Amino acid sequence: MTKHNITIPGNGKELAGFSGEFARINIILGGNGTGKSKLLNALKTQINSFGLARQLIYVEGGRAMTIPDSLQLSQVDFNNYKTYKQTELFYKKKRPQKISTRIKDALILLEQKEQEINNEFARNAHNWDMAGRTEPFPQKPQAPLEKLFEIFNEVFPSITLQFNTAQKALRCFKNGNEYGPSQLSDGEKQIFCLLADIFMLAEPLSLILVDEPELNLNPGLACRFWDIIENELPEAVFIYATHCVSFSMRNHVEKIIVLGKNSNQLTSIENISELHSDELRELLGAIPAILSSSSALAVEGKENSFDQSFYRWLLNNNDLEVIPVGGCAEVNSVANKKGIWEKIAPAVKIGGVIDCDHRSEQELTNLSKGNISILEYHEVESYFCDPKLICEIGNALSVNDVIPTEEEITNFILDDFLKQINIIAAQRTFSRANIRLAVSIEKSILCTITSEDELKDLVKKESQKESQKADETIGETKTLQILSEELERCKKAHTSKDMEQILLLIPGKQLLHKLAPKAGCRSDRNFANAVKKHINVQHYPKLIALKENIEKLIK
Repeated sequence: MTKHNITIPGNGKELAGFSGEFARINIILGGNGTGKSKLLNALKTQINSFGLARQLIYVEGGRAMTIPDSLQLSQVDFNNYKTYKQTELFYKKKRPQKISTRIKDALILLEQKEQEINNEFARNAHNWDMAGRTEPFPQKPQAPLEKLFEIFNEVFPSITLQFNTAQKALRCFKNGNEYGPSQLSDGEKQIFCLLADIFMLAEPLSLILVDEPELNLNPGLACRFWDIIENELPEAVFIYATHCVSFSMRNHVEKIIVLGKNSNQLTSIENISELHSDELRELLGAIPAILSSSSALAVEGKENSFDQSFYRWLLNNNDLEVIPVGGCAEVNSVANKKGIWEKIAPAVKIGGVIDCDHRSEQELTNLSKGNISILEYHEVESYFCDPKLICEIGNALSVNDVIPTEEEITNFILDDFLKQINIIAAQRTFSRANIRLAVSIEKSILCTITSEDELKDLVKKESQKESQKADETIGETKTLQILSEELERCKKAHTSKDMEQILLLIPGKQLLHKLAPKAGCRSDRNFANAVKKHINVQHYPKLIALKENIEKLIK
């Protein structure tokens, strides 16, 4: 992989100093306000660092593309486009500027290029004739506008483009309708203009800087389109500024530069192809949201999950980003800024919340270290299983003919819990009876061994130690002991009708799914929407405590 070392001095104001390496296909990734566009603009001045033969092509963000329906020239325009060489020079001067200012120039250049091709073909045909016609007859290249229309049709098969030479008019045909390209959709205009400007006219060794490559395109189309462009220009260098995760995960991407809240905080992610797609998605998916905020809460689950919705409602803080990052290990890594997060977000206040699930007290104690809060209940849905809250929603909606009382809801939960005691006790046992075993010997000890027999004896002893540890920790006797303890705990909670203990032990998702209809809701998601509308957090001590614990993490 060819690398380009780039150093940009800071200006003491909006742009901090930058030093880093770029490959052929690069992504500048960050949230709003992290300086992606400023860095991209600053790279214009570093074109020589990418090789002396590079030609700069710049595509701005937030672009609004205007395509002319006709290439007819006024007298003033005619003076700028008298010859092909003059048009080409006029067009190339605009390449470091906005693409929206040079589209007409690009189309006129493509039209004039056809005449150049015709002239060259005529010369070749004449030379062929004068040489005695012994060689194969020269082939005439495809007309540039015709090629542009053909590639556009491959992207949008339902649209056909034509150029009326006599009237110099560009026409579109779709489903029997005829119209000018000015009537194309925003996404179609993007593709048309980028094809004309880059696919058709970029030199092989171009340096192509693109802000918001996904603008007005759905993620799949954006990825496919830029793959086409990159394949057409295998020697060009591409640098994209984006916050789009799917675009950053493309196979062609060789380097991702992540910008922090301050533009002098950056981290490079290399060897993208070696990362598992799920791992990469979780990492990149969280970055833009976290970096665009001053404080963030990392939670379990995926984008648009129940957890994300719950915490946004609970905290009611527009300045706080709630970002699902995967499992508890990912929450722990982000909240405590381990590994890459220490470099990416040093100035962002990040907290994390982890569900209890079936985890043991020891495991929860280990997880609660640092900037992590552990739920008092099994999971977030458990907080909505409070009998008082269920009844309040039922009364507010008044959908069911008969609204159950708090006592009836409590008894329902007790009955459901009793049916699941064996399953819950077993799952909690499995969680506790879980240890890491490994036979290992320190290298310093291995260096003192002088014979194979001595080595075998040492390995045997270490193996026996691990076997003994397994028997003492997860052997039959110990495992049955743990199971007895968990069964006793569940039975005690049921007998004493300890609702707090039960909501810690019983899975909340399943329980809420059963309780939601009793309050007149079709689903747990429907129930959550009703909670947001009708429930005041201040009326529920457990919700208040959870909110206060989280707010302490991000102060």
